[in-house]
Amino acid sequence: MKLIILSMLGFHGYLVLTGFVTQASNHQEPKEKVGTPSGAAASFQLYVGQDPTEREGILSQIRGLLWDHLTEHKVAQVQVLMSSLEGDPTTHDLSVETSDKRRWIVKDTVTSEQRLLGPKEKPKHRRAIEKYCSFRRLEVKTDSVIPSDETRLPSDYKLELGSCNKKSVLSF
Repeated sequence: MKLIILSMLGFHGYLVLTGFVTQASNHQEPKEKVGTPSGAAASFQLYVGQDPTEREGILSQIRGLLWDHLTEHKVAQVQVLMSSLEGDPTTHDLSVETSDKRRWIVKDTVTSEQRLLGPKEKPKHRRAIEKYCSFRRLEVKTDSVIPSDETRLPSDYKLELGSCNKKSVLSF
């Protein structure tokens, strides 16, 4: 099983989804996008050197948006922009949607570009899609499961998403 963790403490204070570490070439504040009547859309940017409180606030917004839309069965889209230490861009498009089996899922479409290769090599573009079918909130300190009907602030829990193929877990 592959475990993917978004950790916000110490050296691991960088956003890591697929092994990339965030860095901003030009910092921009998160911008809200206009959502459709049936859903919501938001865009965020996380980067190296960002104030830990600001970064945790952004991750809390992402957790809250995903959890609320999953539990209320509403469509949503979240875009997280980041880049590697070398400046290679990575975009995570997280969508809350229904699957073909009529259950609610989070689909993570990751698009990345690797630029720093050999002198005559062209940049490599990669695209991967992971679907998450199981969702739960965990206590930050104990990793105890929080009942889904219990109201909590997004800053007071970690969100854990289990992949549909049961091979990976996304936790942040």
